[in-house]
Amino acid sequence: MENKKVFTRYTFVTIALVIAFAAILLRLADIQIVQGDDYRRLAQDKSIRTVDDDAPRGKITDRNGFELATNNQSYTIFMMKPQDQKEEEKLMLVIERLVDILNKNNEKITDDFNIAIEPLDGGEYNFKFYFPNNYEDEVKKQEYIDKQSARWKKDNGIPDSYDAKQSFEYLVEKYSILPVEEEHKNIPFIRQMMVIRQMIKDKGYMAYKPVEIAYVNRDTAFEIMEKGLYLPGVDYKLKPVRTYPSGELASLVLGSLRKIPAEKAQEYKDKQYDVSVDLIGRDGIEAYAEDDLRGEKGGRTVKVDAYGRIVEELGKRDPIPGNNIVLTLDKNLQAVAENALDDIMQKLRNGELGKKAYPYATRGAAVVIDVKTGEVLAMASRPGGYNPNIMAVTGSFNEEVRKILIPQNSEHPGVDPERIIKPMFNYATMGAVPPGSTFKMVSAIAGLETGEITPSTIINDTGQYRVVPGFYGNCWIWNYYQLGGHGRLNVTDALKVSCNYFFFEVGRRIGLDNLSKYAKSFGLASEPSGIEIYESPGDVANKEAVRKRAEAYSYFIVLKEISEPNYDPKLGTFTPTDEQKELIKYMIENNDRDSAKLKDAGITSYKMRSRILQAVRDTYNEYSRAGLVLNASIGQGENRFTPLQIASYIATIANGGTRYRPHLIKEITKADGTIVKEIQPEVLSKIEFKPDTLSTIIAGMDAVTGEGGTAGAIFRNFPVKTAGKTGTAQASGSRDDYAWFAGFAPAENPEIAVAVVIYESGGYGASNVAKAIYEEYFKLNAAQPVTNEIQTAPDNTLPAVNVTN
Repeated sequence: MENKKVFTRYTFVTIALVIAFAAILLRLADIQIVQGDDYRRLAQDKSIRTVDDDAPRGKITDRNGFELATNNQSYTIFMMKPQDQKEEEKLMLVIERLVDILNKNNEKITDDFNIAIEPLDGGEYNFKFYFPNNYEDEVKKQEYIDKQSARWKKDNGIPDSYDAKQSFEYLVEKYSILPVEEEHKNIPFIRQMMVIRQMIKDKGYMAYKPVEIAYVNRDTAFEIMEKGLYLPGVDYKLKPVRTYPSGELASLVLGSLRKIPAEKAQEYKDKQYDVSVDLIGRDGIEAYAEDDLRGEKGGRTVKVDAYGRIVEELGKRDPIPGNNIVLTLDKNLQAVAENALDDIMQKLRNGELGKKAYPYATRGAAVVIDVKTGEVLAMASRPGGYNPNIMAVTGSFNEEVRKILIPQNSEHPGVDPERIIKPMFNYATMGAVPPGSTFKMVSAIAGLETGEITPSTIINDTGQYRVVPGFYGNCWIWNYYQLGGHGRLNVTDALKVSCNYFFFEVGRRIGLDNLSKYAKSFGLASEPSGIEIYESPGDVANKEAVRKRAEAYSYFIVLKEISEPNYDPKLGTFTPTDEQKELIKYMIENNDRDSAKLKDAGITSYKMRSRILQAVRDTYNEYSRAGLVLNASIGQGENRFTPLQIASYIATIANGGTRYRPHLIKEITKADGTIVKEIQPEVLSKIEFKPDTLSTIIAGMDAVTGEGGTAGAIFRNFPVKTAGKTGTAQASGSRDDYAWFAGFAPAENPEIAVAVVIYESGGYGASNVAKAIYEEYFKLNAAQPVTNEIQTAPDNTLPAVNVTN
């Protein structure tokens, strides 16, 4: 019985062992035979890498084929992450050797590391996170930076309480960044090593792709290759890098390339971008035509050894270049417009042009449009634009450059925000300012088309306009000479001498609604023109817009006064409830002056109720005053337009009433020149005029540039007959007047329309810039000297006395 038990026990153990060994053998057979190919592929995958070959970005040329944006081949140093653990441990030694070579050759490492040390040799540690350009509020900026730094610390396993220095030291220890060479044991060198190590880490799930370290010259690339044995995993490739041969020329039209913003990373991942290295157009034509310009990447599939070195090329796919963009711009005309603005503004600042020196004549713009197609032939914005080459390689710029290119108002305390130099602000499409007397053609057309005046209507300018009770406007000639007005004028003569009195009266007769209606028909309204790059909408004077602004302002001010103890101590304070706020808003918007409603709502203070009712009255008086239409009729008041909008309006007059969409792209072609798309002129609207309306207006504009006109001195003996209108827009506060010129040429068979504005020039200089543009367009090489005259007398368009009604 006992032997039987032993036999049974040993038999059971034997059977169990046989089963176990059988299972092992079956598993080995499955791995090596059945799934052998799959596992071999899996093992090989760790040694298979993809090296992208970037597609050359499409070129951007002017209308004549001159290259404004193209590509140069650059040597790009990249690094493969080693797969072997032993080689991983040697990674920092390889990085140290690479940094040493780059430093000795004065090459710059691509640096997006989020900890800055300024100065590098023992300075202050700070987190470096760029905030959106429109962040003016310091509190919001800091909140944004704090949020970004918290996310970054979490991604890197850094305790949330650590400051920038502690975070840096944490990463130094984490990555074992300890240089071997004594001369490398310093903070600047260690930080450079950190930059590269962090780039490798940031590749994350894309670790199979190489990390681009630096763009270098040929000698540096060859030196790295010569020392390849000591730099496993480091290699180079030729990469097309964007370049702008003419630097600043038309930079605000072209735009620039920059890194993909974090908030759009997923969007671009879905489009097959490598968000860690790829650059995109962020503004201008580069942004608008991104899909056409980018091309299609190629690449090499390579096999690497345990050191990360390429040992075999397994396949290759050639990149497909992006499409080329042919602009409507003429490079020479663009250069003349930019240079003329620079030259005239310098003369204004030096006191060589005008009555005195104008130190803030630093901003201006000029736009030239083909009147028969809407093509923009030149678009200049000053100050000087910027050189997009500074971002073309890395897609970013440091904080010091950011402060120059994209200054924040808060960084210039005590400086008028309008006077802060903003090189990346396009004054041609974004600078909406009062148009001054260049708007008077709209008033004249509205008067003629409504029948309130005819070409022969005579209005007697006595100098001081006192027709409307409470309005104390004067013609500029009264302000200048104090000796009466222009006398009896018809509309053509009124345009010639820019008579304010005449157009005050026209404005009174037609009313604000009609004036707004005709302004909108020329595109001078709140809707953008539809041009390819960013533009600010216009703002035409109309009662509803004034009303909304007045209501919003009054509501804001009255809540501030009754809620803040330091705003008006005499008034006292209380915190209104939501219901009380709604009532106050309702009363302001409906001119409701019933004090009992306020009292019933719990506002018991007589002073508080009186202040609220005062806001109601002030709001109504603001949008009901007669002066609104009178000031608007001479281009002041609520009117705000950009040079692009003014140029388009003038082109519409010049061609007989067809309003074209202004556009900057003429055609899109493949790299071999095959046309992909040709942009046809797009008609936005057509304006029907009475038979005599346009001829009357053009006669007045023709007279402006003729003898005795406000631009007659500038265009005296000019070989091409032109038509135009000067304008002097009075600025607010202590700012000097702005100068405008808007016109077209030739006068009898128009080809181009021009609009020029110069900020704070005292009313001088804009006509001079327009003349230089005409000289280039018509190839008049014998340019006339710049005259100190801009017009026969100042075209001051605001009344001398404040409007009270």
